[in-house]
Amino acid sequence: MTPFNPAVAAEVRALIQGAEDSTFDSIYRELCQLADCSPEGCVLLLQVCVDEVLLNVGGAKNPQLKRDLLSVIFRYCVNKPYFSTSFCEALRTIPVSDGFLEALSNELELSGAERVGLGLALSDSENPDLNVKGQKFSIAQIEELCSNHAHSVSNDRIQEIVVFLHQTDGLSRHMDSFTNIVSLLNVKERPFYVPIPLQEVNSYPANSFRHTELCIGSLDDGFDSLLSEIGKQISMADIITELGYGCTSDIAHCKEILSRFEPLDDTEISKLLGAVVSTHTGLGEAHNSYSTFLSALGNNQTIDPSQLTAWNIDVLVDSINEIAPRTNWTHVIENLDHEGFNIPDEAAFYFLMSAYSRACKDPFPLHAVCGSLWKNTEGQLSFLKHAVASPSDTFTFAHCTRKMAFPDLGNPTQGNQAWYCLDLLEVLCQLAELGYAKPVRSMLDYPLIHCPEVLLLGVSHINTTYNLLQHEVLSFVFPAMLKDTLHSSLVNYLWHVNPCLTLRGFVDAHSDMSCLLRTVEICYDLKILSTVLDSTPFTFSIRVATVAFRKDHSNLEKWLTEKLTAQRETFF
Repeated sequence: MTPFNPAVAAEVRALIQGAEDSTFDSIYRELCQLADCSPEGCVLLLQVCVDEVLLNVGGAKNPQLKRDLLSVIFRYCVNKPYFSTSFCEALRTIPVSDGFLEALSNELELSGAERVGLGLALSDSENPDLNVKGQKFSIAQIEELCSNHAHSVSNDRIQEIVVFLHQTDGLSRHMDSFTNIVSLLNVKERPFYVPIPLQEVNSYPANSFRHTELCIGSLDDGFDSLLSEIGKQISMADIITELGYGCTSDIAHCKEILSRFEPLDDTEISKLLGAVVSTHTGLGEAHNSYSTFLSALGNNQTIDPSQLTAWNIDVLVDSINEIAPRTNWTHVIENLDHEGFNIPDEAAFYFLMSAYSRACKDPFPLHAVCGSLWKNTEGQLSFLKHAVASPSDTFTFAHCTRKMAFPDLGNPTQGNQAWYCLDLLEVLCQLAELGYAKPVRSMLDYPLIHCPEVLLLGVSHINTTYNLLQHEVLSFVFPAMLKDTLHSSLVNYLWHVNPCLTLRGFVDAHSDMSCLLRTVEICYDLKILSTVLDSTPFTFSIRVATVAFRKDHSNLEKWLTEKLTAQRETFF
């Protein structure tokens, strides 16, 4: 993130310390606008708030009024979708002791639900120590809420936190973390939505009952109803991974096992493909289970356990195509967006690509993986992470439908052409604003070094809610591109594709005199000087006008007079 000028922080601090009853509302609205403008503004506001709460409590005319102001500002920031990321960023420069979160919560008079959310927010931190402190704080708050109440009240307390997290934009995506924590605690009466802990599930005598927590509510309906529910929840993928690699020892056995699940549909095949990809090697010992299964089928064949070290993807795909010859493999790939899908490493990605190329000869359906956001965003990230880094003979974006074309960008046939794919860039920009900025940034390390101009012009086509990733790429690439006279055509292209982004680039780079001079040259070349002067902050436009009109001071005086006349109050 690009930090604000220290002067802005000083101004924010002065506003908070000088707050009075008569200025409370206006200061609150003004500071909320800072949080609204960008994640960086939210970071700055949170840094000042934390500093004022913990270090300068008495440094105000009216300490209680100041505390009230800090409290409502902090709560406003919590409701921003990027609160977790911003809060973690704000704490990077602040020493966090063991009692930090408790002290902060007390000073801000946060509710129990808000305290739990505060701890959960630290799961986004790149600092492992901060992660642990946040988790411990959340656990302590939940235990305190539930320890001294009757059963029904305990449930009401938990439900209160659930509703708060669900309704708070900045914390709603931490619901899974919250339910996982609650499932591990000794809550007096478990709410209906909290999953049964793993150790309880494993206490059942048969592995096939590992999904029974999903049908606890139907126990009173009888044993037949229970079995019916279990049957619905245990999929073909579950059973085949339970049996292990022996299922793909040869086509005959594989077909015999798959035939037990006929008719095979695209959704079930997709889940099976996802399961074998995530367990392509290292699956736990399942030889005994497979042998028992063969015996149940009346097959007494023995298999050397040393051969059961990986799935035979060719056998699996060929068996599926023989049993279900009308399988639509495009639909299979589209259905990879399911719970649990994940590509753990490069070998697993290659394994998936081998399966698809074996299954059909059609180009890989790119729309399925980067045409829109998945529900399983982490699974989508795991796919894209390996896709962008793959050699072109393993995976390519060359056939994408939305491709950036610009002749001055060099030869797009080199590599897998990932950074020319606008659908990919749009999905990455959206993921970055959903709290996945760190993994997305790591994916951009290569293009920022090897083809920065391609990346910048690509993201310039994308508009998202906050344009977070676009601005980061701009700040990294634009100054060098602006200074290089050979890249004038690229700046021209950028201006026509996204003038707002180009204006931000001009403004951010103008402190460098060489960038300022080039900005003026480009404004003259593109005949956009008037537009730039009218569309940018006065602190920038005055410097541009001074340079642009340095040979004719009468034009500068005329421009200044016009601005003073039209916007006198804003200008000063």
